[in-house]
Amino acid sequence: MILRRAPTFWCSVIVQYSLLVLLLEIVYTLSIIQIRNFMHAPLYSTVSLIAEMFVSSAIFTVIYRGYKRNVFLRRLALLALSYEVLFNISYMAYRALTHDEGAKADSKFEIGLAIFHGTLSLVMFVTLVVFMAVAWKRYAKGINYFRICAKTTATFLVLWTLSVLSGVLFYFVEYLGT
Repeated sequence: MILRRAPTFWCSVIVQYSLLVLLLEIVYTLSIIQIRNFMHAPLYSTVSLIAEMFVSSAIFTVIYRGYKRNVFLRRLALLALSYEVLFNISYMAYRALTHDEGAKADSKFEIGLAIFHGTLSLVMFVTLVVFMAVAWKRYAKGINYFRICAKTTATFLVLWTLSVLSGVLFYFVEYLGT
């Protein structure tokens, strides 16, 4: 029943999983990761990374269904927003408070990536809240918000994907890098 109700959600999960696997293969091929270092990654970070793929799939599904079928999936949007508020924001605060500067010397690339990812993630979180709130109101009035604002929607999706991929890259560099 779940597969019949939301095939676009599962397609989105498969696409994002495939992108993650591709990124893993590229990183491994470039000999950046060492699997033994995986044990040093905090569980909270690993769970957040994996869960973010599902949240992103939910967001892509809400937008796709809204754009194609003029149906705003309120519950799925609310679930994604709730996760972002409860877990990702708390995770960002946790990482900011528990970053151990003495553990290892951070390279300029790592510092730049952390600044880029952290800033973009916060901007995209605020954008997500506003974007979904406006869409919710417009769809309630029968207006296909994502179709009418196609350029804004596409820009949001590109920046959201960039935010997620920068987080994945940061995870690999921080925990699995040499």
